Amino acid sequence: MKSRIIISTLSLVLLFSLTGTLLIAQDSGQSRNHQKYWVFFSDKGELSEQEIDARLDALQRDATVPNLQKRAVVQSRQRLFDYTDLNIHKPYLDSLESLNIEIHRTTKWLNAASVSADQAQIDDLPSLDFVDSIRPVRTYSRDISEYQSPGEALPKIEQTYDLDYGQSFEQLQQIGVPAVHNLGFSGEGVLIGVFDTGFDPSHPAFLGMDIEATYDFINDDTDVRDEFDLQRSHGTSVLSVIGGYAPGEIIGPAYNATYCLAKTEIVTDEIQVEEDNFIAALEWADSIGCRIVSSSLGYILWYTPEDMDGNTALITIASDLAVTKGMNVIVSAGNEGPGETSIIAPADGDYVLAIGGVLINDEIWYASSRGPTADGRIKPDVCANSSNVYVASYVGGYKRSSGTSYAAPLAAGAAALLIESDPTLTSFDIIEGMRSSARQVGGISYPNNAYGYGIVDIQTAIGFEPPEFETAILAFPNPFQNNIQVNVKIEGAGRTRISIHTLDGIQVWNEERDVSGPDVVFSWDGRNVRGEELANGVYLMFVEGPGVEDVVKLVKINPE
Repeated sequence: MKSRIIISTLSLVLLFSLTGTLLIAQDSGQSRNHQKYWVFFSDKGELSEQEIDARLDALQRDATVPNLQKRAVVQSRQRLFDYTDLNIHKPYLDSLESLNIEIHRTTKWLNAASVSADQAQIDDLPSLDFVDSIRPVRTYSRDISEYQSPGEALPKIEQTYDLDYGQSFEQLQQIGVPAVHNLGFSGEGVLIGVFDTGFDPSHPAFLGMDIEATYDFINDDTDVRDEFDLQRSHGTSVLSVIGGYAPGEIIGPAYNATYCLAKTEIVTDEIQVEEDNFIAALEWADSIGCRIVSSSLGYILWYTPEDMDGNTALITIASDLAVTKGMNVIVSAGNEGPGETSIIAPADGDYVLAIGGVLINDEIWYASSRGPTADGRIKPDVCANSSNVYVASYVGGYKRSSGTSYAAPLAAGAAALLIESDPTLTSFDIIEGMRSSARQVGGISYPNNAYGYGIVDIQTAIGFEPPEFETAILAFPNPFQNNIQVNVKIEGAGRTRISIHTLDGIQVWNEERDVSGPDVVFSWDGRNVRGEELANGVYLMFVEGPGVEDVVKLVKINPE
């Protein structure tokens, strides 16, 4: 009997909480001794079960309709929110501020705040009983030249489709988009979040674009166009690839979708990205009800290849959580080229769709990052064009540019067409549909760590039917910090058992009971049978019962 594993953490509803002003590194006025840290809290206040239930019911009652619809698709439970959706306990934040610690952002999902403090303040924090752990906020820099790779324009191609794609035809034809457009799909009704450097919505490619929301996570306002021209260069190009509409010039796969634009990257003499901006943007997009997040941002320099295991980088953990909440996160695999584990965060996520790059002749692009992840999983997931991609230029007009930055929006736009074709598909169904329909080339074995499962083929994916499963295991939240709940659906009555093991096979906890079904609920607090707190990391949960037998990976993430 097959069992479908659905990992769910049912996320936040309200817009992320801002309790201070975000400081930009080059203009913050901070003391030289001040640095940014994550402060993780031990709980969300001393709440009884009744208080937790009441607050979760209130969150569900007050949630936006798109958010409820998104969650309802991926969840099979009546309550669509859980402990991870609750606000951070405000007295904890007040206590930090009373110590003159500046709070930049908070994340409900990870129960943490990013703060600015000097070393002496940080050294004193572990004495507070509500502080679980502290970790630096990571910052990544790279040269702007990495984004600029113009190529020669190709001759205009004769087309036999309803739309005039101009110079963008080949990059869409390679992944089957024009034929799907001819079927009447254009991304209508799909809400997509795009995270990047900034955007110029006045560009002719966006004049008909439906933009529902914008937020600048650098300056904490809604203007994603301000500052100097170069700040909006990359984002403008990326947005045109996924959703531009200028017949005769460029058309994106999801030209009729609705967009939420998040400005998360700082551009000066170099590009600086901080992970708290990215995580805040994820929670913002989730609260609005985005079905897809497309991001061409990637992070590697402060991590080692061994960290690319899907469970270490905080942006990866948050991205995986977003997928369990019904939102597909589709990102660039990276431009790190061949080499063992050159994949970058958050592309290493278990549930993140990482997009590699190919030439228009289907050959792998030389700079496309390769897998596997540090724990041996195949990456990227699928590929799209990343060489000489036709894009809108921030100075006006159009140009060609290269990078997996453009493969990601091509794939994300294609995924929007799949969602439009069947809105009941879950985020996990979309992952399976994109992988299983991918076009394989070159006579090599698939999946592999260059192409993943192959090149996106959305024409084949349309009509994708997810397999039927008769039983289910739901573990949430996963990754977890203090407690994880496991729902097991069984057939009939009998003895049901779960056991938790380390990766080397040592059993650390188990529980079994005689039940009559159909639903059995277990919970685990991350401790062994002696009540001792276990180390962070990956554990395997074996589930056995009437009609169900499976293994689920659990991730304990309390940062140390």
